[in-house]
Amino acid sequence: MRWTDEVLMLAMYDILPAKLIQHLTAGAKDAQSRATAASTERLTQAQDRARVQLLHYFIPAQYLGRLWERIQFYLQRGQHTDFQGCRILITAKDLKMQFSGPQWPRMWNQFFQAWDRAVDRSFLQEDFYDVAKEIIALKRSFSFAQEIAADRLPLTLTWR
Repeated sequence: MRWTDEVLMLAMYDILPAKLIQHLTAGAKDAQSRATAASTERLTQAQDRARVQLLHYFIPAQYLGRLWERIQFYLQRGQHTDFQGCRILITAKDLKMQFSGPQWPRMWNQFFQAWDRAVDRSFLQEDFYDVAKEIIALKRSFSFAQEIAADRLPLTLTWR
């Protein structure tokens, strides 16, 4: 609650324009109410466990630098030492479907062209890319049998 009410939301309300602010929560309690509203409406489906709906908002890249500076301001002003050293974590799920292809160099280039349009790497302190090759097993998704050439046997590639 402290992070949301005393740092993040204050910074967001200071930096973001009204057209984006209108969709934000009013604070931690409001966010919690919105996140659990779906479970309240569907009590008949899952009575034995709470359902939490994650809230997320798109913040255009042009605001991220100023937003991060404002977050740092509120951290220092409020003497929030428990948040000292915090970082923004950038994650992206299911990118493999956007950057799939038969050739590694081409896929690599496509990924980093998109990445460089979205992320200014000069702000990154660390980076980690988990990349894998996905093979569909024979006779699992096809109605006919296919022969796999020796150079196309299933394998997993990871890179860091």
